[in-house]
Amino acid sequence: MTATAPPPTRPPEPPARSPHPRIRARRIEIRRGEGRRRLRRLGALGAAVGMLAVAAALVRSPVLDVDHVRVSGARRTSSAVLLDASGIRRGQAMVDIDTGLAVRRIEGLPWVERAKVARRWPGTVSVAVVERTAVAQAAVDGGATILVDRTGRLLERRARPAAGLLTIAGLKAVLGQPAGTTIVAARPALAVVRGLSPAAAGQVSVVWVAGTDVLLVLRDGGVVRLGGSEERAAKLQAVDLLLRTIDRRCLAVADVRVPTAPVLTRRPGCA
Repeated sequence: MTATAPPPTRPPEPPARSPHPRIRARRIEIRRGEGRRRLRRLGALGAAVGMLAVAAALVRSPVLDVDHVRVSGARRTSSAVLLDASGIRRGQAMVDIDTGLAVRRIEGLPWVERAKVARRWPGTVSVAVVERTAVAQAAVDGGATILVDRTGRLLERRARPAAGLLTIAGLKAVLGQPAGTTIVAARPALAVVRGLSPAAAGQVSVVWVAGTDVLLVLRDGGVVRLGGSEERAAKLQAVDLLLRTIDRRCLAVADVRVPTAPVLTRRPGCA
């Protein structure tokens, strides 16, 4: 019987040699540098978090709240009404102010055409408005009138007619409507008011709306029939010429619906 040879044994590994002192020192220095960089990053992160916390506390503190509201451009609307409409309150955090919402609220006021709201750090809010201009007044009930701008926006109710403004009568759409409402149906009559020359406007007592027709009631008692809005400029030129050249004492009706061929009707019995 043949004997089996024992497996070969692995020779023992040589003992580990220590790294060279310079290499060992270099490794230690690298590890220390990495540690210092980590500490610096942690320090920077902590400082940033601290600054954010301070900033968050600051914007909510009395240092950055609304101390003053400066209003400009308002003559028909009081500062108190503007401030109330804007929703801005003294003592409110500046960062909480929604300037867009404040503008929309202010522009909803009857007299305000445009508004601008801006922050002026640290504690001031500026409100600048451009107000509308009344170009006529619409007759309502009981002898009262309501001022109207060029777009048909109702501005302000008056117990008596305002001096210096022509009165538009017959506008049923105005009745019962509050200031701030825009009456589109008033625009044809408003266009006539704005298109009259100063001399012609001085001879007009009332601008009357009758369906789609517009009539001018003269101070002498005569009536000028304009008709609809077509050829408005030519009609108003014809009105201006007629009022400068004819004897209005005998005029009953001047029909300028065809501006190139106006028709005049005299009062009965007028010499």
